[in-house]
Amino acid sequence: MDGFELKRSVVATFERIHQFNTDQRLESLEVLWHGETAGIRWEGRNAKLFLPAIDERKSFPRSMLFKLVGFVIHELGHLWFTNTEVWDKAVEVKGKSQLLHRLINGLEDPRIELEVINSHRAANARTLLESLTQSMLAKNPAYIEADDIENYPFLLAIEGRRLNGYSIPVPNIVSQSPDAEALTVALNDAHHATSTAEIVEIAERLHDAIKKRKKKPKGKKKKEGKPENKSEDQPGDSEEQDEQGEKGEPTDSDDGSDGDKKKPIDVEPGDHIEEDMEEFKYKNKQGCDNRSSVGKPVVYDFYFD
Repeated sequence: MDGFELKRSVVATFERIHQFNTDQRLESLEVLWHGETAGIRWEGRNAKLFLPAIDERKSFPRSMLFKLVGFVIHELGHLWFTNTEVWDKAVEVKGKSQLLHRLINGLEDPRIELEVINSHRAANARTLLESLTQSMLAKNPAYIEADDIENYPFLLAIEGRRLNGYSIPVPNIVSQSPDAEALTVALNDAHHATSTAEIVEIAERLHDAIKKRKKKPKGKKKKEGKPENKSEDQPGDSEEQDEQGEKGEPTDSDDGSDGDKKKPIDVEPGDHIEEDMEEFKYKNKQGCDNRSSVGKPVVYDFYFD
């Protein structure tokens, strides 16, 4: 399919699904194929869906349409079922790091998707959302390590969807994590949660459990070949070092990072959509085309060598 057809299909789906599933119609609904961004912004009864600018002259695989429609359904799920005020207040009041925000995100995404599926507001929602999840995993074939705290949010987002019944093409590694018990409890509780407020509470308990586990002092270990009677001034066996744990154990950083892990994988599908559309972006001397094509296609000048 070409770019014209892709844009029209996405916009029509966005309008149809939302307008048929709300008691109060929006005053305005815009889809902007704008720059680099993929996401949705709601301002009262006005909605704007942002997607990367694409070259409408290119041919797109039909799988790209499925990904974009799945993304639209996911974002509508946030509109219908996520309480952003509760979410924002929890992060602000608790004074926690970005880890808490991402833990909430990792637990909330599967919840709202299950709500969308069970509500029957969008046809083929399960298939489209499952396909979107699988495409997110396809770009990360190595997946993550079980002790990678920075990627716990992504782990929760994937395992939460497995509980939703999605086919997930990677093994469940939760049991291998040093926080296996806390992660398992959080996943099970989140699967039965019915509101963002419940998800926030679950994420806060998980956040605190992770911090508590990391702060737990390690027993002092006797070093071989060293005299047992060391003076108090000798370095190497201080309480501070005990609290940091053995080599390789994560220290108690504010954001839960181990410091030597790779960049965390994005939880939100929009970040993955941006990567998927990179090769299809429209670029000229000024950069990306920021015009939107909703009702009628945008016609570009064609140049031939």
